[in-house]
Amino acid sequence: MKWIYYIVFFLLLSIFFTFFVFIQNGIAKEKCGLEQSTYHLHKINMDIPNISDPVLKQAINNYLNNYKNTFLNSIKDVNIQKDMMYTLDVEFDNYSFSKYDSYVFYLSVFTGGAHPIPSLWTINYDKELKKIITIDDYINKDKNFLNNVSKSVRGDLLLNPNAVNVNMIYYGTEPIKENFENFVITKDGLIFFFAPYQVAPYSSGVLMAKYNL
Repeated sequence: MKWIYYIVFFLLLSIFFTFFVFIQNGIAKEKCGLEQSTYHLHKINMDIPNISDPVLKQAINNYLNNYKNTFLNSIKDVNIQKDMMYTLDVEFDNYSFSKYDSYVFYLSVFTGGAHPIPSLWTINYDKELKKIITIDDYINKDKNFLNNVSKSVRGDLLLNPNAVNVNMIYYGTEPIKENFENFVITKDGLIFFFAPYQVAPYSSGVLMAKYNL
């Protein structure tokens, strides 16, 4: 009859071993799940122009790298949300005229909320002087530059069907430098760009207005 005891013993041992392995697998899976939930899922899509000029290339790379690092740092302290994808997107348009090379970058980040947060950045480059042109260059040449631009651009925007809020137009086109920092140089003069919320609601998108020099 001893063989019966041996069989029972080995059956109990097998059951215990199987249960032990099952428990260990459950702990491992739970630990893996906890580890995966300690970082943010994110996706970065940056469309960067292929530029040979070292001065212009360095300026663009510096700005976009800072923008990317700001985005990554901004999500470090955000509460982890399951299946949340944080995104950064960058696209650009290029305007070239005579000795000038201009770029407008459309930037967008999503870190939760109803929709991504958009912004703009422009850069203008004088290829002959190897110099980046800013709004200060025009202000320094003409003390009435901002007042003239403000009146001209404001008038154009008031006629734009997408610029639906008069108060936003007036506030966003006051003759201060910060309102007109985003522009490109073209054969017809300057084109000013206004990000959502500057002169119109988010739904209106990016608005533009020309100014003849």
